[in-house]
Amino acid sequence: MNANQILKIYGTDYLEMTVRLLEEADLAAQIPGREACIGIKPNLVVPSPADFGATTHPEIVEGIIEYLHANGFGNILIA
Repeated sequence: MNANQILKIYGTDYLEMTVRLLEEADLAAQIPGREACIGIKPNLVVPSPADFGATTHPEIVEGIIEYLHANGFGNILIA
């Protein structure tokens, strides 16, 4: 992926779309090592459904974790 490239995807299968975007972006290659501590900070500011866009959809977080595990990363922190 080019550093100036913006990736976009459409659909409603948030988990699958997240994994596809991370694969296309080759995120794993940008993380210094498999032992790196990776923090994920979902947006949980307001008590509203994720479909409204104010909070991070749980399937997006799940997709990130699935992608990281599939690429050998295990030191993951949800903050």
